[in-house]
Amino acid sequence: MKTVICLGLLFGGAVAAETGIAWRRDYGAALVEAQKQKRLLVVHFWLEGRPLVQAMSAETFAHPEVVKLSNDMFINVKVDINGRPELFEKAVGGRGGLATCILDAGGDVVSVLPGYADAPAYLQFLTKAEKGYGKLKSARAAARKSPKEAGALCRLAEAYEELGSPRRAEQEFENAIRLGSQRPAGDAGSFVCLSHERVARLLALRGKNLDARKHVAAYRQADPDNRLGRLDRILLTEALIFWIERRFSDSIRALEEGMQRFPSSAERDRMLLAMGVVLHESGNDPKALEALGKL
Repeated sequence: MKTVICLGLLFGGAVAAETGIAWRRDYGAALVEAQKQKRLLVVHFWLEGRPLVQAMSAETFAHPEVVKLSNDMFINVKVDINGRPELFEKAVGGRGGLATCILDAGGDVVSVLPGYADAPAYLQFLTKAEKGYGKLKSARAAARKSPKEAGALCRLAEAYEELGSPRRAEQEFENAIRLGSQRPAGDAGSFVCLSHERVARLLALRGKNLDARKHVAAYRQADPDNRLGRLDRILLTEALIFWIERRFSDSIRALEEGMQRFPSSAERDRMLLAMGVVLHESGNDPKALEALGKL
């Protein structure tokens, strides 16, 4: 009887393993496999002993739809951050003990999902990358075909940003700035200006306030009359910069200006959320709740 039970447990465990995500353990080998099968590569970065790592493995990665989509459409590999810190820095960047990213067969970062994600969020992450990768490839091809057009680089950067690859988006916007600055007249000047605005926001979101401030200044100098209609975004970015620098009154002023001048802005909800955070951290909880109540 004991033998039967042991065999049942043994084979039951084998079936469970086969029905889960087929995780590879060697990044290099997984990348080669992705190249051969022409699939995107899911890289799950983790640190041992973190509760959220354990929760994501036990819950998200055990979800039947996650298992099916992962195995049907992707090559999947788990990477210990301590074992490959340089890979984590290149693909994700910053600090953290948990992140998932999607790379193409060339190792380029298509999308990044920092931290924990439940099954619905993870499925959305995978589906968005799988469906949107074709647009990214087209934008890459267009940029290669027109290497001297800042607009092509801007569109490539926007494709990365749309898929959730902010570091790659930032790099391509920077490339557009360098290229367009060589021929700043006409459309090239507009694309340079737009790129300054986008890089400023991306840098601010990474906590790079000093670098972000330089791009804000460049945008304001290039578009003093708001011809490109991005001043609402610039004001929110400035508010983020002031918040990083703990200059709460200046942050509140920038947000108030943005909401007063651009009441129908697509950034309004973000401004209200930022206002709530800044007011709370400045010690004004009643006003913070008032701002958040308008969302």
